Order: sequence, then structure tokens, then C-alpha cells
Amino acid sequence: MSTASERTIQALEQVVKDVPVGTDLALVHLLWAMLSGAFLHSRGAVFGALQWSGFSPCQIRRSWQALWQGSWSIEQLIESWRAYVLSRTAWQARRYEGYTPQSIDVTAFWRPRLQGWTGKFFYRLANRAIKGVGLALIAQVGNLGGQRIPLLKH
Repeated sequence: MSTASERTIQALEQVVKDVPVGTDLALVHLLWAMLSGAFLHSRGAVFGALQWSGFSPCQIRRSWQALWQGSWSIEQLIESWRAYVLSRTAWQARRYEGYTPQSIDVTAFWRPRLQGWTGKFFYRLANRAIKGVGLALIAQVGNLGGQRIPLLKH
């Protein structure tokens, strides 16, 4: 395994270190599948992505169970990631006259045939609100090695 892969896995281990035993390893498998691009190959399917990543059927079921019913929260994982980045890198928040900028973006995954889903978002191409699953990100803007790098906040 390359040094970059080893360092990535070590970072993932630090992100999930406060998650209960059993769920932590299963989440590392899921996060590894995301980072390796396996979800692109499987068109978003969890089982396909984990299988494409080379995990055994038992590991795939365990990861699915952790995703579905595991004892973890996305806020906890984001906070662990922020702590890891801030403690191990030279990342510095950008400041302009005392303000620290944050980037915010909202998008939706359009699912017009989704049964029982109440969430709707305006879709410009259809010129109406249609069913979709919303996703919003807030990132703090900073520098690492002279390059602008966002750090996920919420």
C-alpha cells in the first residue's frame, strides 16, 4: 500500500476514533469507499461501492448496518475531522479586516418518483418545485501551503 493510502487510512481512523467499537471500522470501510471513488462506479449504491472496493460480504453487511443503525452522528465526524486537520497541518483560516469568510452551498438530488418523501426544492429546468433530497454544506475558507483550501464546518 502506498504512503498516501496509509496516511489516508490513519486520518480516517482518527475521524472515527470516538465512535463505538464495531461501528468505527464499518464507517472506515464506508469512508474509504467514498474516497476511492467506488460510489461513482456503483452510481451511488452502497453495496456496489463496498463490493467494488474489495470488501467481503460480511464487511459489506456490517458497513450497511453501521450506516443504517450505527451509533454515530455526522456532526461528531465533522468535528473530529476539523480537529485532525487543525492539529496536524499548517491550515490557517483566511481573515479579511477581522472577518473569516465561509462558503455555503445548497443542492438537491432530484427524485421525482420517490414515494413518501415530502421534501421539495425548486428545479430551474423544470421551472417548479419537485421532490428531492436536500444537502447543504458550510466550509471555512483557509490556506494550506499558499493554496486556498476549504475546511468543512457543518
